[in-house]
Amino acid sequence: MQMLLFSAAAGIGGMLLGGIISALFFKRSNEKTMSWLLSFAAGVMISIVCFKLIAEFIEYFPFHVILGTVLGILAMILLNGIADKAMAKSNKNHSSLLRSGIFMLIAMALHNIPEGMAIGAGGTYDFRLGVVLAIVMALHTIPEGMAVTTPLMIAGVKKGIAIFLVSLAGATMLLGGGLGILIGGISDAAIAMSLASAGGAMLYIVFAELIPHSISMGKAKTAPIVIMFGMLVGLLAAVIH
Repeated sequence: MQMLLFSAAAGIGGMLLGGIISALFFKRSNEKTMSWLLSFAAGVMISIVCFKLIAEFIEYFPFHVILGTVLGILAMILLNGIADKAMAKSNKNHSSLLRSGIFMLIAMALHNIPEGMAIGAGGTYDFRLGVVLAIVMALHTIPEGMAVTTPLMIAGVKKGIAIFLVSLAGATMLLGGGLGILIGGISDAAIAMSLASAGGAMLYIVFAELIPHSISMGKAKTAPIVIMFGMLVGLLAAVIH
């Protein structure tokens, strides 16, 4: 039950906070701040995946870990392909900005499922790991909420409705958390595979989305430094944990 609450806090709370920040304080996205947040979250996620999610079980269940990681990456490639086709189609229509915002919401909602699985499965294995993962997920859902709220408001959606929609997209992390708990409760091998799958999905998100976006929004030399700082924080969390 606690992991479900953490999943909800990371998904709904992070997206909600990002939406509120964007609606109240920024007429347009503060790209420098978003770049730092995304870079830091990317660095922490890399360390958590490599030094905790994968390292925890690779010695005992190498096949499950490798297969799970590959499946997680492939799942995200498939989801991104669907989202990209939808976005390309929407850009041909008159209300392209509104449609783009809606499809961004859908993409964020899909991405939040495997991240919620990581929290649920990780928390089933070790409560403290679930807490660390929830904090990391919340860190990167905040700028995501900011990024999605802005185009919706520019397209004419009222602030309250935009924030509500963004929060709704974060609710799918709760669904992922439930799936992670369900799968993780089967056996140690199931936990290993589910954590590796979530880890693969997280790695794809880091290298295909967070890092490219953080570099494009900020200075090319700044983002890698923040990423490395995030990796050190993530490594410290993995060691202490």
